[in-house]
Amino acid sequence: LERISFVEKLVVSSGLSVMHQSSFQSGENFDVLLIDTLGYLLSYYAVADVAFVGGSILPYGGQNVLEPIAVKVPVITGSFTFNFSEICEELLSKGALVIAPSPLKLSESAEALLVSRDLALNQSSRATEVMENSKGATKLTLEALKPFFC
Repeated sequence: LERISFVEKLVVSSGLSVMHQSSFQSGENFDVLLIDTLGYLLSYYAVADVAFVGGSILPYGGQNVLEPIAVKVPVITGSFTFNFSEICEELLSKGALVIAPSPLKLSESAEALLVSRDLALNQSSRATEVMENSKGATKLTLEALKPFFC
């Protein structure tokens, strides 16, 4: 959220119009919607055709790629995913995640997923399968900690 004004300036300088989610009015036209309020991202993922999960083009470590996957949206992320490296590696190995190391690759990947519904559905389906097979970490962790609390 602290980068909203910086991101807005970048978007506007590229010739696109911006709307802030917090001031969104139905019927207004815009090119880019900036989500500037906590707690709404999953709702926007749910209506998206493709999700770019940020914090990953530059070495910030990335954000949680499982959020859009949970609502069956194909995901693109940048190269810097060290905050979520294990799940990103698993998704990548199954063809369930696209890594875009540059803005050009991000644009090309998004276009490919938007143009080919089959490609998007296949990626989303593989990602959902990986996520389903990865469930249970909380239960395993609690079981492992039981001896220390009983």
